[in-house]
Amino acid sequence: MRRLSTSLAIGIAALCGCAAFVALLPWGDPCSLIPPSDRIGCPVVLVPLQENLRNLSFGGICLIIGFIGGLLTRSHRLVVGALSPPLAYLLGHFAAHWIYHIGSPEYSFPRSFFTIYMTLGLFVGIAVLGLVGARLSRHVRLTTASSARA
Repeated sequence: MRRLSTSLAIGIAALCGCAAFVALLPWGDPCSLIPPSDRIGCPVVLVPLQENLRNLSFGGICLIIGFIGGLLTRSHRLVVGALSPPLAYLLGHFAAHWIYHIGSPEYSFPRSFFTIYMTLGLFVGIAVLGLVGARLSRHVRLTTASSARA
């Protein structure tokens, strides 16, 4: 199998991850995409077990995105694995707003050090999961074997 360039591998893995995030959004928490002023009437109430299951699934998807990215390229496997999941997360966020007609996201510059720290921690955590997935993809060999006997 011919391996892809680094930028193409990042793009393909990120688009696959974006599709997974958008497809699974209705199963997740749609209230997280609603502006804070409108959340008061949101009917979704998650118990801790549901939140933990959804967080575990999110982490698993990030791991799979890194794994796919690692399979697509050989030379810069870890770079692709680290960059694909955060890009998929961002693309999925904006695509979900567009596809599900949830209104435009409201952003304000983080006003506290804690908010900046937690946002940075989220992206670093997502990138680390992608790195682990890319590292695991090293142990998978994609070959086309023919078992024809004469």
